[in-house]
Amino acid sequence: MEKTLNFKKKKIYYTDDGTGETLVLLHGFLESQEIWTEFIPEFSEYGRIITIDLPGHGRSECLAEVHSMELMAETVHAVLQKLQVKKANFIGHSMGGYVTLSFLEQYPKMVGELMLLNSTPEEDSEEKKQNRDRAIEVVQKNKKAFISMAISNLLPPENEQK
Repeated sequence: MEKTLNFKKKKIYYTDDGTGETLVLLHGFLESQEIWTEFIPEFSEYGRIITIDLPGHGRSECLAEVHSMELMAETVHAVLQKLQVKKANFIGHSMGGYVTLSFLEQYPKMVGELMLLNSTPEEDSEEKKQNRDRAIEVVQKNKKAFISMAISNLLPPENEQK
């Protein structure tokens, strides 16, 4: 069931389904909680499943010009506090893995097990950082062209304007 939280005067969307042990699913960059939709029935046997549209993704509003992993982890923490979750297991895809690691660093007692999918605990290489900087430059110059050329098939329609 989709719900919202007002965090730092902005709306954050999340889902909360099932009961029992909690599993938090965090999506990657330019994705939304919808990437988990097909998996939720499989995970429902596990227990309680929480998905979150991280700030600036899906239906959630942007909180700032820059969304650090720490700020995203604070957002996850706010959702879990609202839901009175004391401890959870996490699966983080890509950027969601970085958010999971930041959450672990800030709130270690709240993390049981974690899994990183297409993510790494190591800092990005210089080459990866340069590629990201080039992508940011292209986005700043012509966001629509970048989206349509590079990643339009990865985005839900509501994210194309964000």
